[in-house]
Amino acid sequence: MALLITYDLNKTKDYDRLIDAIQAIGPSLHLLKSAWVVVTTLSAARVGEYLEDYVDADDDVFIVEITGQPASWSDSFSEHDTIWLKQNLGK
Repeated sequence: MALLITYDLNKTKDYDRLIDAIQAIGPSLHLLKSAWVVVTTLSAARVGEYLEDYVDADDDVFIVEITGQPASWSDSFSEHDTIWLKQNLGK
């Protein structure tokens, strides 16, 4: 399954630590500035629990399972990103 992970880090911004944690979950694509798509067998709730150790209490994290077909995205994504999305989400 694929998850969409988005975040806003507020006062303390330790992006590198959070990004390393996200990439450790499974094959991942840094889709937008604060958005990742990750392929994993873990539930969105379990990933949320895991990421709690990498964010502060004032940070916002939103995780949702990407379900159903078709997926859609703009043509402005790079060739690498488009290939990754097609392989993992279909279009």
